[in-house]
Amino acid sequence: FNSGGGGGNKGGGYNNNSGGGGYGNNNNNNNKSSSYHTNYNNNNSNKKMGSSPSKSHSYSNSHGHHNKYGGGKGKYNNNNKYNGSNKYNGGNKYNGNKYNGGSYHNNHNNHNSRNDNSSDEDESNYKLYPLPSKSQKRWSRIVTVLSKEMKNSTDLIKALYELTGDKKQQLSCKGLGNLLNNFMSKDDQKRFYEITLPFIKDCALSLPALFKANEINLLYEGRKTTIELTEEQFSALLAMSFFGLHTWERGDGFPRFKITNLFGYLDAVYFEKIKCILHYFYTLAIENKRKKPNSNANGQQKVRTISIYRHIPSDRDYAQLQNQYLKQNVTTLSKFEFHISGSIEDCDNALQVDFANKYIGGGVLGSGCVQEEIRFLINPECLVSLLFCQMMKPNEAIAVVGTKQFSRYKGYGSSFEFDGSHNDRTPVHQYGDGKYYKIKNCIIAIDAEKFYHNQLYKQYEENKMKRELLKCYTGFSIPTDQTNLDESKENDNKLWIATGNWGCGVFGGDIELKCVLQWMGASLANRKIRYFAFGDKGCKYMESFIDIIQKNGITVGGLWQYLCLYSKYRKDAYRHHPNNIDSVFEFIVNQLNRNNSKQKYVLKANPTLLNKKKNDVDPGCHKPKKKNTIKEMFQRKKVDINNKPKSGNSMEQDTDNENENKNDDNTNNM
Repeated sequence: FNSGGGGGNKGGGYNNNSGGGGYGNNNNNNNKSSSYHTNYNNNNSNKKMGSSPSKSHSYSNSHGHHNKYGGGKGKYNNNNKYNGSNKYNGGNKYNGNKYNGGSYHNNHNNHNSRNDNSSDEDESNYKLYPLPSKSQKRWSRIVTVLSKEMKNSTDLIKALYELTGDKKQQLSCKGLGNLLNNFMSKDDQKRFYEITLPFIKDCALSLPALFKANEINLLYEGRKTTIELTEEQFSALLAMSFFGLHTWERGDGFPRFKITNLFGYLDAVYFEKIKCILHYFYTLAIENKRKKPNSNANGQQKVRTISIYRHIPSDRDYAQLQNQYLKQNVTTLSKFEFHISGSIEDCDNALQVDFANKYIGGGVLGSGCVQEEIRFLINPECLVSLLFCQMMKPNEAIAVVGTKQFSRYKGYGSSFEFDGSHNDRTPVHQYGDGKYYKIKNCIIAIDAEKFYHNQLYKQYEENKMKRELLKCYTGFSIPTDQTNLDESKENDNKLWIATGNWGCGVFGGDIELKCVLQWMGASLANRKIRYFAFGDKGCKYMESFIDIIQKNGITVGGLWQYLCLYSKYRKDAYRHHPNNIDSVFEFIVNQLNRNNSKQKYVLKANPTLLNKKKNDVDPGCHKPKKKNTIKEMFQRKKVDINNKPKSGNSMEQDTDNENENKNDDNTNNM
């Protein structure tokens, strides 16, 4: 059924029926804020559905139950102080400007889900998450605090303690205070207090205008679900996290969604993370201030959207991964491109792999600063997935689609640094009669299993290899219509998978084994591999190995049989000659030579990687050998939040600098 209608809803929005329906625009213009729509396509009832609360009209689901939040003049509809026609809602400062026209809708597509939830499933497992504006009393206090002028770090930190209700027992802001007072230039301080901070406050105050129901659906494990929001809604949720307003528990298995976690540390990497987030808000503030025309042919304001999709393969997909079928699989291995340098984020029209933690985002709001964390910092809209997404199971992957890259960076791990503004020119896809558009960018989060130093041998066990293959296939097989990418641009109508040393480094994975498993997963998903080695010496034989396998016409099933043989070989070799064990590539090539009497193959090392004295990055370091502390930072010159050159170019100029469109390869070794 379609729950997006609703007579009397003054919000102009659209109803997205993911089963293939079109868009229906409700063009009543009295209130520009759009409705909150939820479409369930699995025919199960859910009493706590999103509503179109502008006029409090109820609607029923397929079982005839009335929506709890849709009927009558509800407490959280249009008759309360902070959700009706007041300063922070209809037709006002926070609803009649850039924040209008954005609908919040969930598309629940459980047709092919392995764990489809039935109508009698415990409804408490899928509760809606209340936003701070849900409680009228609490929201009144929040509005009072955020309405105060904040001219310095003392004012801001005092407000943070008031907003979080923390009496300095858990929340620490010593790092934030030092950054603002000691590591910002006078010009940057002025821009922060006059432009960035007021904009963050406005974003937070816009919550009830942007989320009429004052609550949101979450992406629980085991549910094949999509959530699509506007750019403004994403910024409001990030502002909520910045001020520590996200305090209600979501249940077990969710990542921490608290930007305030970064405020208490004096290590340089925390400062650099905060700079990336502040630059994101600053860029949006400047765009909003300039009010650049962004309209379609009919003069309508175009709205940028971003979606988060939780993917689970179907039962039919699982069948081909069972051992008896996998060994017989005759799928041809797909095209494989090898790149010594380059970066995943610069690979257009490709599924860009996030080397994820099972808790999406990993340590991005903590001490972590490797591939996943860096990607979430330069594309800060990815951080919202930490709010929505419960921990991933082995048969799940998460796609974050349509985010924008705001920052450049250099370094990796403890040497990571914010390196100024990035001008993202990725093409966009327009839809909904030109009213909406989404950046053609798709980040695929897949988590590898972690193997500690004394357990590295376990990764070669068949069940462990199959787990990693399942995870790769799950991420790589995300439906094209969920990726926002264009297959027709490729000559063979196959999308690229932009990946690299997934599951290696801190997770202890064998680069050669993970390469083979990713190649198999991409081939089963009918997609191509574009592999970025990040200058890692462990990839020195990869190019030669790929060439040998392709010349011999090895299939997915054939490659899996070799891996199973290697698993047995590795176990025996570890017992009898542990210091002389062939690598994955060496073993497979040796097996080919045994079966081929006419030609013998030899692995050839890539000369560039062979002659490297050390890797471009060191992803195997859990903790930096030496942290860049506040004392060391005092020895450096003060730098602007945007790392401006000495010529004095302002952040506004840097934001629009088209010459900084692409990051240098040697600074993007994620």
